[in-house]
Amino acid sequence: MFAVVPSGTSEEVEEGSAPRARPSVPPFEQVYEEHFDFVWRSARRLGVADEALDDVAQEIFLVVHRKLGEFEGRSSLRTWLYAIARRVVSDHRRSARRKRPHTPLPETLSSSATPHGDVVRQQAASILHAFLESLPDEQREVF
Repeated sequence: MFAVVPSGTSEEVEEGSAPRARPSVPPFEQVYEEHFDFVWRSARRLGVADEALDDVAQEIFLVVHRKLGEFEGRSSLRTWLYAIARRVVSDHRRSARRKRPHTPLPETLSSSATPHGDVVRQQAASILHAFLESLPDEQREVF
């Protein structure tokens, strides 16, 4: 049987049990200092280009700053941060995709060890990177 908690919340608890206490959330400054490296590495592993990593990490922490009071403690703080990072990175990729012009693939790729071959390999790597960025989020992540 369930009873409504008399504190004015809409939570329901089993009769005879106490309502679940909200976890103590550390201040934003502490979250930032303790988890910046984790968030930055997560964004990098999710495919953010090196030149955009700092900006994306800051965007992630802007969301964290706005939503920290809503953290319910149903998961660890790192899990919550990672979920925010995934959403922000996804939004960043979508935005970058709209801004970037489409580059057609070259007809042939040379594999010679000449300066021209090096340029061709760099272009091929760039094309591969662009292709990977064009994949939907579900296909980009490997677990």
